[in-house]
Amino acid sequence: MPNTHFQFKQFRIDQAKSGMKVTTDGCLFGAWVSDQMKNSQVRQVLDIGTGTGLLTLMLAQNTTALFTAVEYHSLAFEEAILNISQSPWNERITVHHCPIQDFQSDTAFDLIICNPPFFHQNKKGEQGHRNTAIHSDSLSIPDLVLSISRLLEETGVAYVMYPPHEMHLFEAEAQKMGIYPSAALHVRDNPEGAELRKMVGFSREMKPVAEEHLCIKNASGAYSSEFVHLLKDYYLHLD
Repeated sequence: MPNTHFQFKQFRIDQAKSGMKVTTDGCLFGAWVSDQMKNSQVRQVLDIGTGTGLLTLMLAQNTTALFTAVEYHSLAFEEAILNISQSPWNERITVHHCPIQDFQSDTAFDLIICNPPFFHQNKKGEQGHRNTAIHSDSLSIPDLVLSISRLLEETGVAYVMYPPHEMHLFEAEAQKMGIYPSAALHVRDNPEGAELRKMVGFSREMKPVAEEHLCIKNASGAYSSEFVHLLKDYYLHLD
């Protein structure tokens, strides 16, 4: 049975209700985007499909920006409210209960982050809340691209994580809307493993992509130094 909570150094994620639990790749995604933000003046951040609130809280830990988190699944929304309300940064975070397709804002966001569902037309299990979290029926690639295009500030950056195949599809769809890759992190579990996830920052400017590669574990099976560098501010017992 998955743990009902995950304790970080500065906040806690309760996750008994949410379909998508805290995962290593999700934490790595939040840490990488937070690291990308260090030299930027981000003021307004949008978290699409916030789930438990994990990514919002990871980014809020290292910036003074204001955050808007959107989640339409009722149980995940309740958990996001709980986790954010108990965090040190709750006064800077607003959570909305609606699909991103219906979300309206007078504010354009200079940073958008999304760890979207990616399984498509796969056989679904009995846990409906987990199906919603991991299957793209609730947020298709075209819908996500349209939402980013609609809500991203002209000079802003949107960060998205997918498996390699789905990221290829997303990049093709994004380019149709004039949104192009600007930075990418290719993630493997170990040096001999296949690429598991691709994390990409997108902007409206076409420019060379800053490509990085990271293995979660080294050849001996321990966390790699690159992984430790990104996660040491978050994980307990990791320095």
